[in-house]
Amino acid sequence: HIAHLSFESHLQVLKEQPHLTVHDSITGGSGNLSKAAQYLVVRFGLKPLLHRTVSTLSTGEIRKCLLVSALSKQPQLLVLENAFDGLDVSSRRELQSIVSKTIQGLGEKEKLLVTTVKAEHVPPASVFLSTHRPEEIPKEASTVSMVLSEDVEHAAPDDHHLVTIKRPKGWSEEQLMYMALG
Repeated sequence: HIAHLSFESHLQVLKEQPHLTVHDSITGGSGNLSKAAQYLVVRFGLKPLLHRTVSTLSTGEIRKCLLVSALSKQPQLLVLENAFDGLDVSSRRELQSIVSKTIQGLGEKEKLLVTTVKAEHVPPASVFLSTHRPEEIPKEASTVSMVLSEDVEHAAPDDHHLVTIKRPKGWSEEQLMYMALG
């Protein structure tokens, strides 16, 4: 199960679902919010917005709506392309906390999102995070990938090479970002 969040998914919601309420956008129109979705709605401050239409939301509010929809499905792979863009400071902190928990998985007695979710049923998920800000890189990030090319701006798609390396022990998020930038 893969969940994906990007600027394109943001535009797609505005194009295809402008008249849906936030509630229906999160649930896919399937009825009640799951316990995980309820928890995330509260954590991201979306409860007062549940009955508003998506087209009336700010950029950050739409981003939060997409995050709740993606995270409430508890995916095995979570793809986040600049997911922090448009979020306020407290929502960035909430997302960082949730991404960290997603990467780490759970201890024996921990709960991921809601008390009804047992740890043994929620293995850690892989997170692919595309970002341009070192402060968005979770401390739990174990690898960094970078696209290498002699001339990135003018290179043909075949000339790009994806290189993935393990995070060197003790490296900060800033060091990882500089390494990824070549």
